[in-house]
Amino acid sequence: MTPPNPVTQGFRIAWRRPSLWVWEILWRWAFGLAALGLLFYAYRVLAGSISVTEADALAWRNRDVMTLAASLAQIIVDNASVLLSLALRILPTISVLWVVLSSFGRYVTLNSLVESRDQLSFRSVFWLQAVRVLSMWLGTFVLVATIGIEGQIATRGDNTDFALYYIMVLPSLLVIAIVWSIVNWYLALAPVCLCAGANSAWRALRMALALGRSHRPEFASASFLSMLLRVAGIMIAFVLCVATSGWMGPAPRAYTTLVTVVTLAYLAFADFLFAARQASFVEIAVRPPQIVATDGAPASKATAAGFRIQ
Repeated sequence: MTPPNPVTQGFRIAWRRPSLWVWEILWRWAFGLAALGLLFYAYRVLAGSISVTEADALAWRNRDVMTLAASLAQIIVDNASVLLSLALRILPTISVLWVVLSSFGRYVTLNSLVESRDQLSFRSVFWLQAVRVLSMWLGTFVLVATIGIEGQIATRGDNTDFALYYIMVLPSLLVIAIVWSIVNWYLALAPVCLCAGANSAWRALRMALALGRSHRPEFASASFLSMLLRVAGIMIAFVLCVATSGWMGPAPRAYTTLVTVVTLAYLAFADFLFAARQASFVEIAVRPPQIVATDGAPASKATAAGFRIQ
């Protein structure tokens, strides 16, 4: 009997188990609200310490890009100590908050997709999520360093060769974005491998690499369908907001309420898609392989992928 398609099966599981996407919504929205609160606190601190001159205000009103950029640079230099202090407090707090909440959310949702709760270790999930944050900060550092170095290369004295700068920066940004996206995809797959027999974070990473190679079409299908539906959701939300933009004048509160409701509905829909994609990944990872080992016994999923867990 032909097994069901793991991609559609993942969507069926997410639809039949509302707790999957409810937990996804809870941890993502809890993180979002906490991060917004921290950023609002940073804004209040900056608003009380930064002074805007008449020249800065005039540059903003006139949309004078060069003058505005110079004013912004001067503001950053004058308030470097405040900005650094806030960055050292806010950014690590947001990172730790994401690791803790995402680890808890991922552990709960994956536990509901496995037969035995003993298969998953919260510690392994926590370390895998921490590696994702580390990769994000490493990618950010590489991005900023690349932009700075190439800016120095394109600058000769007081003159900047913008043509040379963009010729260097744009391909660099594309390469960095592609490499980071691939790394992040494998790191997102690694916790799923804990459901397929990997009993540590390191082994989950190795199995993710092996499964990603051997089952690339299945994983690509699940990822592409999820991305396609998210893009469709964004387009629908955008059309709704634009079609009712005439309310801004006569009924601003009603329009603001509508935009808020549409945005929250889209975010909930996107979280459902993330939960469905995760269920599809689990279905692909734990599905028995359709091969037989040389000794006549069914091969494990890891062996079928060309990887043996030691």
